[in-house]
Amino acid sequence: MWTGELSASFPFLIVHAVGDPVPIAPCHTLMRAAATPDKELLELDGASHQILSDPAWEEPLDHAVRWIQQRIDQPPQQPVVANK
Repeated sequence: MWTGELSASFPFLIVHAVGDPVPIAPCHTLMRAAATPDKELLELDGASHQILSDPAWEEPLDHAVRWIQQRIDQPPQQPVVANK
């Protein structure tokens, strides 16, 4: 498994179902490795791999829309430069 540093300076949101058969560990690795301070991992209890097909699909969708809207409404952050 990759354990390096990700020098990306863009914001990102990861949405993952806790009970998903796809392991969540790589998401945690990405969160630790990403240089950008603007990152979020939304872990959803009781959701399946196909989150938007779940009965509670509106929660993750609303969260993602709010997350994007907050970044549209605020001035851009200074890029993060990773130390090499």
